[in-house]
Amino acid sequence: MKSLVKVTGMNHVLWAACKENQVAMEGDFSGQTRGYFTYNLCKILRATNGKINRNLLDIQLSNALTAMGAAQINQTEGKTTELKQFLFY
Repeated sequence: MKSLVKVTGMNHVLWAACKENQVAMEGDFSGQTRGYFTYNLCKILRATNGKINRNLLDIQLSNALTAMGAAQINQTEGKTTELKQFLFY
């Protein structure tokens, strides 16, 4: 297992479709193969017109993946202040 190297002064947010020990699932959506995470990310962004903060988006993604029966848990990491911000200004 790799160790985490902390970098001070960073203001990024990590979005991942699944935990490092999982596989990101794909499925058929209207005849097209899509990743569950990406499909739901786009669906939520369209439904909210992009007016959603990172914390709420993370929660909605998690709920959507669970509702689909996906065997993956999305992973979002960042500083608390970064996670409270909206995706688009």
